[in-house]
Amino acid sequence: MAAIESNATATVNWVPIEIAPTAKTTLTYDNKFVCTTSADSGLAISAITSSGSYVTGVTCNGLTIADANVSFNAIAPEGDIKITVGQYLGVNTYTDGERTFHENGIVYGGPCSDSEFWGMSIFQSDQVHGCSQESGVTSATAVYRIWTLEGSCSATCQVYLYDHLGTSTYKLNPGITNNGLVK
Repeated sequence: MAAIESNATATVNWVPIEIAPTAKTTLTYDNKFVCTTSADSGLAISAITSSGSYVTGVTCNGLTIADANVSFNAIAPEGDIKITVGQYLGVNTYTDGERTFHENGIVYGGPCSDSEFWGMSIFQSDQVHGCSQESGVTSATAVYRIWTLEGSCSATCQVYLYDHLGTSTYKLNPGITNNGLVK
């Protein structure tokens, strides 16, 4: 299991279930979601940001599961608010380097305490068929992501590549192929 640490204060243990080899690499990410908030929300969130890097196991074809707390920054009129999600569960599926990611949990502490959190993401490798090439997959861009808070805070936050709504990217160093890490 790999521990994740970032300026978004995430510590996540990933459990790999692999079809192709899982290899340890450094994943560096940068996210900015654009948000809409309901009128009765405890916090008027306009955006969510998170960035950082961590060493983790990735694969070209397989599944990883995370089960530790994650945190991110909510941008609101009151300033930046740290939101921490506990009872967290995240599931990554990889197919030829493409990644889908489903996650959920419960917010604890702060103005959004006890809100339910869930998210879904679709990442496209920046290297078409990179897993079958020597150069491998070294980066990916989110085609679509959605994070939702329901409860004391009610917000829907999105990244949508084709409408130029927010951004979400990650880089792998070294990259990954069907045979493991890029050499």
